[in-house]
Parts: sequence; structure tokens; C-alpha cells
Amino acid sequence: MTTTPNKVERELYSLEPSAIIELFQLHLTAAVNGIDQVYYFHAGTNQTQDSIIFDDLAYAAVPIEVDGFEVTTKGTLPRPSMKISNVSVISTSGTNPIVNYGTITALLNAYNPLRAEVRRIRTCKKFLDSANFPTLFSSLKLTIS
Repeated sequence: MTTTPNKVERELYSLEPSAIIELFQLHLTAAVNGIDQVYYFHAGTNQTQDSIIFDDLAYAAVPIEVDGFEVTTKGTLPRPSMKISNVSVISTSGTNPIVNYGTITALLNAYNPLRAEVRRIRTCKKFLDSANFPTLFSSLKLTIS
């Protein structure tokens, strides 16, 4: 379920927008970091402390603080910063979160995440996969006569 920026933009400007969800992908490459691996996570805010499914990928809830995203046409480019808690769960498979204690410390010790690509995806809660709302969809039953 890919959402276009126009759909998200219209939702943000609606009278009752759904919660904004920020998803993050940390892309490590063999050439730079010694491994081809993608980590999927979200900040666990907006009453979403469980894993989130978006575009059939599982994003684990990880305490994260990201700031410094700015849009500017003058001067130097902004330099966003990211702080991640040393958590016990992080999603690397894109389908099911993998549980490891001290995941961030292990990641820093095993691979150099500097110069890794970080992607931020901003979407609205209503655009998440239906798997995030099992009770809502399991209670709806259609009868065709």
C-alpha cells in the first residue's frame, strides 16, 4: 500500500487528520559498512508502541529522537541528527522483528553505521497496512445475498 505524497498532504490539511507516523530505514551497504542490511524502525509514538506494518514491512518500535529536518534554499544544507536508545528489539527482516538485547551497541560494535543511509518516511496512521488493525477488520463481516 504505497501512499503518494499528495494523499498524505491532503490528509494533513483535512479537518480531522489521522496521527502522523514517522518510519525510519537504516541502510547499511557492504562497500561502506561491511554488510548489506536494512533495519526498519519507528519511534513508538502516537499510541503505536508495537511493530507497525507499512508496505508489507515490519517496523519495530524503538525509542528514537530525530531533529534538524528543515527545508531551506539559502546557506548550508541542514544536518539532521538522530539519537537511538539501546533497545532490545529491532526489525531487520522487514517481516518480523528480531529480539536482541543491546541491539544498538551490537550494531555499533559489528559495523560502522557512519555514512549509512537513513530514510525517513512520514505518513498518516490511516495509510498503514490493514494488518495493524486486526480487531477492526475481524469484526467487519460482509454478507452477500
